[in-house]
This record gives sequence, C-alpha cells and structure tokens, in this order.
Amino acid sequence: MHDPLVVRAWSQVAADYDAEWGPRFAPFLADALAAFAPGPGPLLVPGCGPGEEVARLAERFEGRRILASDPAEPMLARARARLAGLERVELSLAAADEVPPLADAGGVFSSFTLQLLPERAAALRAWRAALGPAGRIAVVFWPRQREEDAWGHLGRAIEGATGKPRPDWEVPLRAQLPELGLRLAEARDLQHEVAYPSPEAAWRLLRDACSLQVLLARMGPAATRACEERWLADHGLRERAGQWVHRPCARLWLLEALGEGVA
Repeated sequence: MHDPLVVRAWSQVAADYDAEWGPRFAPFLADALAAFAPGPGPLLVPGCGPGEEVARLAERFEGRRILASDPAEPMLARARARLAGLERVELSLAAADEVPPLADAGGVFSSFTLQLLPERAAALRAWRAALGPAGRIAVVFWPRQREEDAWGHLGRAIEGATGKPRPDWEVPLRAQLPELGLRLAEARDLQHEVAYPSPEAAWRLLRDACSLQVLLARMGPAATRACEERWLADHGLRERAGQWVHRPCARLWLLEALGEGVA
C-alpha cells in the first residue's frame, strides 16, 4: 500500500540517497548478494530504489528475468538510467507488498526496505506467495542498533525528543515466519564502517537524504530540532584521520518456503 508521506519523502531524496548512501551501503549489499542463492525462475526486487541491487543481480544471474519495483517515480527514473539496455529487467511503480502475481519466482531480494514498511508480515506473505517450490528470499534490513553505536544513540535521541519508545519489531516478526509459510534458514549480522566528514554532515545526510526524513516529518519541526540537539550532543561517532566513523549492524535473513498447506 502506498503511503503518500513515504512516497513524497523518497521522491525528494532520490538523487542524494543514491549519491551519498549508495556508496556507504555498498559493502552491506555486497555481503547480502553473495549469500543469495535463489532457485530457478525470475527474481523479484521490491523496493528497488535507484536500482543498484538490480544491476548487481543482473550481472550475477545472467539471463534471468528480473522484476523490480518502487513506489517513488524519481527512484525508478534513476533505476531506468542505471539499467538502460537490459531488456530482461522490468521496472514498475508499486509498493513493496504489491508483487507480480507469480508462483514460480526463483527468489526475492529485498535491500533495506523491510524496516520501512508498516505491514512487514503482509509484505513477507506476498513475497512468499510469489515463490516457486525452490524459491528463496534474502532480506537485509536495519534492526534495532546496539546502544553504543551512533545509530543506537540516534534511537535514544528520537525517543527522548518524542517521549515515545521505539518498538522492537524484529523478534515478533521472526516468531511469525512459520505462519507466513517461511523458514529462517540463516540469520547473519553484517557490519561495516560508515564514515562522514563531521557529525553535522552525518545529521544532514540522515535528515535530508535517508529514511529518517519520513520519521522526522511525522515528528514535526519542534521534535526534529530536539532530536538534532540531543544527537549532536551525544552522537557516538569516533573521529579518525579527519573522518567521523561508526560500525552499524545490518541483519540478513535467508528465508526458505515451507511446504504447501502452510497458512
């Protein structure tokens, strides 16, 4: 389902997200792609953004049909430019849980989308329904961060600014997987260093070029200013050689389809 606020936010940040966060997230994406072992059949890429993972999948799985989607047209425009000439790649404007009506997909690859969705279980159910018997799903997402990491500090700043706790959705969703027809074959933590020119630059990138823009829009300007002040006063970044760095942790779920007859 399209959320107008989310679509508007991602439309606004498409160019900066691609330029700024694409290179920073590339090592995490490479790890997830290396672990992805789909069965035979087409590949689905919901929430493809500017298309970096689609390009890498097309390179790795030559000859495969790839169906990728995103709800933000500016993101798709960047993906079209990146994937120009690849006729076996089909791009469409759709929410992450609106996948093509297939039942023979070899795999679904989701990169940093799951944590953004309001109905994560519904998305996983839709992805499962598209799989063939040997289909596999690889989902890499941002879980709740360690308290000592800069993004853990950010989570506390958000809670302090809003007065509301941020729920840990991962544990209940993991328990729900069998109901969705899925088995967690493996869970991996992926850690890489991310660097910024300064803490202030890091905040600007989080606010203006990433998913935090959606949350801040919902928080309102007063809470946003309070969050900025709290985080810049205690950001958790470490200075090294003129850069400010941290090592966030992404989570990779490798999922397999359970047998027929599972609700």
